[in-house]
Amino acid sequence: MRKPISFYFLIFTLLYAPVLQPYIPKTHFGHGIPDFGIYQLSLFLWILTFMLDAASGLFKKKGKCSIGIWISMLGFYSLIVFFSPLWSPYEGYNISTIHALFYSVFIPLLMAFLAQFYVKDKNIIAPLSFHAAIACIFLSIASLVHFLTYHGQNIKELRGGFGGLANPNAMAIFLVLNVSLLLFALYKGFINKKLIILALGSIFIGVLATISRKGFITLGLTYLIFFSLHKKIKALLTVIIIFALMTGVILTHRVMSQRYSDKAIQTQFAGKWNMTVAGFKMFLKKPLYGWGFRGYYNKFGEYFPYSYRKKYDAHNNYITALANYGIFGFIPFAGIFLYPLLSSMRTLRQSNSHFQSTSAVALIAMLVPFMASAWVAGALMYQPIIVNLFYFYIVLFLCHTKTVKKSTI
Repeated sequence: MRKPISFYFLIFTLLYAPVLQPYIPKTHFGHGIPDFGIYQLSLFLWILTFMLDAASGLFKKKGKCSIGIWISMLGFYSLIVFFSPLWSPYEGYNISTIHALFYSVFIPLLMAFLAQFYVKDKNIIAPLSFHAAIACIFLSIASLVHFLTYHGQNIKELRGGFGGLANPNAMAIFLVLNVSLLLFALYKGFINKKLIILALGSIFIGVLATISRKGFITLGLTYLIFFSLHKKIKALLTVIIIFALMTGVILTHRVMSQRYSDKAIQTQFAGKWNMTVAGFKMFLKKPLYGWGFRGYYNKFGEYFPYSYRKKYDAHNNYITALANYGIFGFIPFAGIFLYPLLSSMRTLRQSNSHFQSTSAVALIAMLVPFMASAWVAGALMYQPIIVNLFYFYIVLFLCHTKTVKKSTI
């Protein structure tokens, strides 16, 4: 039977709107009124077409995946974040807060819940992988063009005003998120092998052009986990050689090498460690429910009075959750990562299904690098383009680590 029309709007929202967003004008009504661009428009069109598909009965026979525990954890965490302005001494329910909560909390939760209605169909993996490959190729080209355009400039100019997503680190994280799906599709033969290899090769170049340390490391970690768990030694050795060559390019390039110098790494490590310690001190003052939405951001100036920034993100999503929402919020937040990780590890030990075990490997290879990025990334969980894709892939792989019946759509 035909696929729901909302599936194609979903594909556009997850994979193509981020590509087009920087190049299509947004609304701009002035201070206090949130901008509205192609990504927001595609989200609303997807939700509208989903309701039409649901009303026509396309999802009745299909049903949802058996991932209620994970959805419940995500829902509980989302509720805590949504209501946290009530006890925040800094943030109320103004236009800015409501806008941020809508796109960073409500929409990702809705994405995770509605994703269940699509991913139970194995047949979506082929078109999803195809469009992920195309999107990654275009994003990698955008990353490379930006790098070449600013070639020869200093590191701040090269990494400032990035043309693909919000910043180069976001671009790198988005590209790395897609690697597990592409490897899964390559390993299971879902789409053309040459297209996947082209996409994976372009991602290497795209991530390299972002000069993102976390992007470079997590890209390697994704391959390491995927090929190690599959015991593909030749493929793993090939990737190691490629990364050795990439490292050589980085260390010999005049501008790129600045990001990887001992001085730069030590300075940033010391700064981020101090911010992490400050966040833990904030948590100790309000350990149960924290300082509320954007609590760490607003309290930053109290702990760093000599900083030229009065408000700043923790650059650690775990310490942010701990400081903002206390132990009540941190437990379900940790569960968002740990439940699918433990579930996929259990599937690897117990399942005799090759498809289920491959799904579990892909989930682990996607999840662990993202968790590593969350340790050092700023406001990662407030970026809907990345979080929506992350949650969708969790639902996709987690659903297929369980028994999957042949879909009716």
